Amino acid sequence: MQWKDTTSFSQGDKLRIPRTFVAMAGILKITVTRHIHYEPTEWVLICEPLFSQVVIGNGTADEAKWASINAVRESLIKALDALAPND
Repeated sequence: MQWKDTTSFSQGDKLRIPRTFVAMAGILKITVTRHIHYEPTEWVLICEPLFSQVVIGNGTADEAKWASINAVRESLIKALDALAPND
């Protein structure tokens, strides 16, 4: 999966630490970001309509990316199971 750094920086930001990553999975846009309404160490997952600002972890960006992929997969599997015909 290809992740793109979409972090926006203020002009005065000298460190320029990446904090927002986006990947496309078909029609799904998966975003992993540090959000101003959460702790600075928390990574937040956004993947509408499945997830809207859900804390996914406190580790590295790569750990948060993998955790977000797993969370999206699990959610999609549950949705597919719910769509299965009842025997």
